[in-house]
Amino acid sequence: MRWRRGSSEDKRKNKGGNHSGGSWTTLLLLILVSLLLAAYNAYATARDVRLAVGPEGEAQRRFFIEAADRPDILTLFKGMTLEEKLATARNIARYDHPKLAKLVAILLQDFDAPARRELTETFKVVAQRQPKAVAEELKNASSFQYLGVTAALRSIGDRAIPFVVETLSNGDCRPRAIEYLTNSGPAAIPFVLRSLRSDSKDVRLAAVETLGKLRARVAAEPIRRLFLSAERADRMPYLTALATIAAPQDEALLREALDDTGYPTPLRAQAALGLGRIASPTSIRTLWDRTRDRDPDLVEAAVAGLRLAEDRALLYGSGSTRVTAEVCAGFESPLSDRTLSSLLRASDRPTLEAATEAARGRPQLAASLKSLLLRLDPLRDGDLVELAVDALYSTAPGREALAGVSDPVLRAFVERRKLIETFGST
Repeated sequence: MRWRRGSSEDKRKNKGGNHSGGSWTTLLLLILVSLLLAAYNAYATARDVRLAVGPEGEAQRRFFIEAADRPDILTLFKGMTLEEKLATARNIARYDHPKLAKLVAILLQDFDAPARRELTETFKVVAQRQPKAVAEELKNASSFQYLGVTAALRSIGDRAIPFVVETLSNGDCRPRAIEYLTNSGPAAIPFVLRSLRSDSKDVRLAAVETLGKLRARVAAEPIRRLFLSAERADRMPYLTALATIAAPQDEALLREALDDTGYPTPLRAQAALGLGRIASPTSIRTLWDRTRDRDPDLVEAAVAGLRLAEDRALLYGSGSTRVTAEVCAGFESPLSDRTLSSLLRASDRPTLEAATEAARGRPQLAASLKSLLLRLDPLRDGDLVELAVDALYSTAPGREALAGVSDPVLRAFVERRKLIETFGST
């Protein structure tokens, strides 16, 4: 029995030894496989780099075309030296294929500025041959990619515009396509106008937004028709465009929208901005009336509209002195300066506060601000004194005026303002 137990123990030991040996064998195999994979990866990477930077030929052409769909191509490019990156970028320009636009757009995510500059030059060559493929790369959200795509499209001039308009049907491209077309100016208008007849609502809305930003008067009539035929809940984008275009014939429509309490305040606010851009005597008077509204958001919109009208807002209507000061804060002109100078002599606190805030950064009002400062009681009107000192400190003539203040309490406000300028507020 003793012998048999010993035999059983030996078997268990042998079994454990075999298991341990098997584990080591598996580990060694894994290490060997890893080394082989690493070696192959190094070989493949070196081969790919040689293809990318090497002489022109069918193998290189095929490599670049296939690389556009490789998930590792950006990693490969980032691992190259700068000289290899520059050579790769130049070599891509040798060939003509739509996939090359995608490849260049991918590589533009690299952080190496000289490489991106060379890639952008290559993108311009690709755009000459494949403008549609380059326009489709507006789908990329990276700023580096967008800058490269737009530079390439700009390099071929107005020829790029129709291809960019086509991308309005692609939701990924649409925001950047609208921006590109808006920056293209009047040349884009005829091409975008056609999209107002698109069967796709999203394309029509993109065209409306673009034409509004372009302030295309020729688009006012078709957009007006779309506004009137749309459900009330869907009218905001059309009214926004009409308000931005601000055609005089739309004044009545905008005034009705502003006065329609059934519309949400944001839509009515857009109407107010449109009336301010039209800036006719009747539209100005309408906006001054709205500055007395109970809805503070609508009052704010009316003030913004009056600011857009600039001097016409002061010539064709009037409102409270406080609101007049707020309107003057939105633009600078000799008339607005004279108006604020007069308001700085007012007696009521709200008007003085608004006028003082509006006078910041206006050297012409330094004398009026100093007169106000010397009239104030610093013990009673500390907040207003602080506003006046701050406004004076914002211009060189104002700082000169403050240097002549002798009242010790007022000097304390001036010195405090100097400390804030030096050390910041606490």
